[in-house]
Amino acid sequence: DKPWGLTAQPTEGRVGESLLDLASAWLGHEAGLVHRLDRQTSGVTVFGRHARATSALAEEFREGRARNEYVAVVKSGLAASGTIDLPLSKD
Repeated sequence: DKPWGLTAQPTEGRVGESLLDLASAWLGHEAGLVHRLDRQTSGVTVFGRHARATSALAEEFREGRARNEYVAVVKSGLAASGTIDLPLSKD
């Protein structure tokens, strides 16, 4: 469960550890990052415990068999519940 502000993977010029660093340390060997979230995003991130699992999980995402579902907190003015089914775009 990646907190907001933590990078998912090592980046050039980064400060501090990434989620990949932390997962690898917990496993005791290099984890395989399958699904990345932006630094400003919090939520579930998928890792493989070994290369074969990482490849299989990545294929599930590529082939559309795994789904991403995003939940957003919004200001008032919308219905109390419901679904907004629109594509995400870059800000």
